[in-house]
Amino acid sequence: MVNFYIKLDMKFDELINNARHNSNQISIDDIIELKSYIYDIYVKDNEFENKYIKMNLSQIDFKI
Repeated sequence: MVNFYIKLDMKFDELINNARHNSNQISIDDIIELKSYIYDIYVKDNEFENKYIKMNLSQIDFKI
């Protein structure tokens, strides 16, 4: 998950820098791209960790 936060921080920096060059404005397209990027890095990059966590949670449920 640490990698997720690093990538997200870098994307926000990129968005801010782009806004500075475009009269300090963030467009709706920038927001849509950011949302897509967050989904991609959270779901795809952390797929192994998410599966591992889900597997462990299901084992806890099974034991209860």
